[in-house]
Amino acid sequence: MNDWIDSTLWDKFAYKFLISLAKSKMAFEVVTENAYSPAEGKPIIFAANHSNSFDVPDAVKATGRHIIPLVGKQRLGLDDRFFFRLNGVIYVDRFDKRSGAAVKQKILRQLKTRTPVCWYPEGTWNLTDNLLMLNMKWGIIDVASAADAQIIPLALDYDRDTMVCHALFGEPILGRALADKAEGIRTLRDAMASLRYELMEKYHRIDRADADLAKLKNEIMTAIPEYPPLEPEKEEKVVFRPYETVATMPDTIRPTKQNAFLFNKRLNG
Repeated sequence: MNDWIDSTLWDKFAYKFLISLAKSKMAFEVVTENAYSPAEGKPIIFAANHSNSFDVPDAVKATGRHIIPLVGKQRLGLDDRFFFRLNGVIYVDRFDKRSGAAVKQKILRQLKTRTPVCWYPEGTWNLTDNLLMLNMKWGIIDVASAADAQIIPLALDYDRDTMVCHALFGEPILGRALADKAEGIRTLRDAMASLRYELMEKYHRIDRADADLAKLKNEIMTAIPEYPPLEPEKEEKVVFRPYETVATMPDTIRPTKQNAFLFNKRLNG
């Protein structure tokens, strides 16, 4: 089997060991909806959405293998620091643009190994109650293109009624799809939002055609106090805003997989 797909013995051991250590952090049962299908011969970047403190260990569990996460430099709980120390991590200073080039080089070096990277391209927790995916910078597209890697979208959706995290993988994005940075990041954002919408639709978290987001808002309000080190005001400052929305939208938008990345009640507040 191809080296990029078949984990080394160390990766298999590391995965099992780290998952056993992370059980205290895994309040949710992780249910993987489908198997991901990587293209052969190419490094893997998993691109996951980010909404709470369980996202990293749950992504590790969902992928079924040892992965190296990209994590913003921030206040972290003791258990998180311990987990990252053992697992391996690439820290990103989101407030220092000068560090970007050095971080990209670290990621490129990591992608030369057999262990995939897990990237959270929203750059922060999604603390909005009306967008499935925040705007994303195209650094992930730059790196994937430079490394001739594939990006595999991963949606994590949390159901607190059942305490289950549903994980759904999308098709790999690679090759010509990464040639244009702007188009590549739009493709990735659309794919990730569509996966999230598919999970919400499947598990009846969307109750009406007018996109009732009460459960999504409740998830946010519950997730914030669960992780005392989080500084919401500081995180708000790193949300990527490529432009200001000036168009007036109708009060409701009928959600579909095609417009999932715009899934909200009112874009104009």
